[in-house]
Amino acid sequence: MRRQPHRAAAAVQQVVSDDLSDRWIEIVLASVRGDTQTVETACHDLVDALTTRPEELNGALTRFGRDLGGEGWLLTELSAWIGVLASVAGTVGLPLRRFEAGAAVAQGWADGYLYGLQAFDCTDSLTGLVTLPVLRLRLGQIYDQCAALGVATDQVYCLAIIDTDFGDRSPLERDAAMVVIGDQVLRTYGSGETAAVKDGRVLILISRIEATYGNFRDLLAQLHVYPLLTGGHVVGWIEELPSSLELVDRYLVDLAA
Repeated sequence: MRRQPHRAAAAVQQVVSDDLSDRWIEIVLASVRGDTQTVETACHDLVDALTTRPEELNGALTRFGRDLGGEGWLLTELSAWIGVLASVAGTVGLPLRRFEAGAAVAQGWADGYLYGLQAFDCTDSLTGLVTLPVLRLRLGQIYDQCAALGVATDQVYCLAIIDTDFGDRSPLERDAAMVVIGDQVLRTYGSGETAAVKDGRVLILISRIEATYGNFRDLLAQLHVYPLLTGGHVVGWIEELPSSLELVDRYLVDLAA
């Protein structure tokens, strides 16, 4: 007889957990395209720990970061989702606002995003340029190096951006155009610079030197010489780096959008 109240309490906890999961996942999935299974599973696991296994919350947060980081989601996106959960959950969500919670997510994300499967898929097979996770890893390295030297990273490095739009071309022509762009970028920046590509946009991490702007203008001019690129949308600009490493994830999300 004494076990019945315990079972009743457990049943109530499960209802709360399921309801919270459903409300949170509905919000999260609004920003998810493609397969949602991994996101939904990670969300259910985290809410279950939050509501029924609070002693396992940090472990669930680490798994959440690792599993979704491995799918390519950025840390800023995961942090935003957890912020939403903390708000939706009310007082139950207060542990999500603690420093330890953020640290657990960040650790899991680092394992999944930077050092997991995404990191090993480091080269775009079409252009030969690196993928966005490699650029993110390189940015982390230069921020650490500049901090050790006591210099501001945004005064030493910048990003050159090439944006393309070949939406009116056939898939074969679009691929051929990106091959040409990738080849010319590697010819121009083949001395240790990091050049990444994401969905038709090229991001090149370069040092700030006197010739930076001139070299980039020459590259853009060279690209417009190719008949394959004539009439296409190929534009470029120099982008300032954020002032601190903490802003890099959001910065890359915006640039790669």
